[in-house]
Amino acid sequence: MAYNVKDKYFFKAKREGYRARSALKLYEIMEKYPKFLHREDNVLDVGACPGSFMQVVLKNKAIDAVLVGVDRNPIDPFEDYSNVFTFEQDILEPGFDEQLEEIGIEGQFDTIISDLAPNTSGIKDVDQMRSIELDEMVLGIAEKYLKKKGNLLLKILVGDDFQEFLKDLKKKFYIVKPFIPKSTRDSSSEQYLVCFGYGDKPKVKPGFQGDNPKMKKKDIKKMNRKLSNRPNSKKKKKKGKK
Repeated sequence: MAYNVKDKYFFKAKREGYRARSALKLYEIMEKYPKFLHREDNVLDVGACPGSFMQVVLKNKAIDAVLVGVDRNPIDPFEDYSNVFTFEQDILEPGFDEQLEEIGIEGQFDTIISDLAPNTSGIKDVDQMRSIELDEMVLGIAEKYLKKKGNLLLKILVGDDFQEFLKDLKKKFYIVKPFIPKSTRDSSSEQYLVCFGYGDKPKVKPGFQGDNPKMKKKDIKKMNRKLSNRPNSKKKKKKGKK
């Protein structure tokens, strides 16, 4: 089947005024996990160009706090918002901390989002390895700029190293939810990792969120839902009639 870039989600994003179809993916994630982002959160978007993720945050949450987008490529400014800032630079280079101080952010954010993906080569294993490397870089950024109990969103191309990376991620966050938006192309191996509670004690033991490669996606979702709703204490047994 031919690779169709301009599918229905492409045109839907255009109709709704988004800069890229990736906006629809974040919209789905925020609908699925409404507690991922709060109005008062200071948010950092890593690899933000062209700014579609930032549009979704603004359109659907209208956050009162600061939203920062950073990318090596220029991001069209959001001139109607005094609390939104875009920086054209490598976040790993010196000077970013000083820029944050100038806009009133003293070091850390409540939520970090990232839609970073490698320039694909067409060689599946190579692309997936590069995806892991990018996510490890974003995770390193989160370790510096994400507040304790903050949330993180990553995009990843699933490959041989996925399980190992997921296992490491779950040691750092209270809970991690793999998610595939409907607007993801059928031919794509990408998933999003929705991470809650940085630095908090993990809620789910390894094996219940995808560590077992034999587990199907629907089983992972079912197990997560079951564990999330599990009561903290055992129900008392009813005493029988004498």
